[in-house]
Amino acid sequence: HIETRDLETLWTYYGYPSPSRAMLATLKQQANLYGFGKTTKRLRKGVEAANNAGVDLTWDYYLAAVKKLEEMEAGKMPEYV
Repeated sequence: HIETRDLETLWTYYGYPSPSRAMLATLKQQANLYGFGKTTKRLRKGVEAANNAGVDLTWDYYLAAVKKLEEMEAGKMPEYV
């Protein structure tokens, strides 16, 4: 079980805004399912995507990173890598 304060340390470190209740519930569920390693990787990939786009970091970038990484793990590689 990963505590909210531990997740808060991660999202604060990576520069994410405070999540909504729904986003926090999603984050907690995924963190408890996949652990710190995958959660950290997903947070980092969201930051990279927002930086590459030149926009402010939002939780949408985290969710997009989750989706893309899950697709890649399932063997669905994007046309460009």
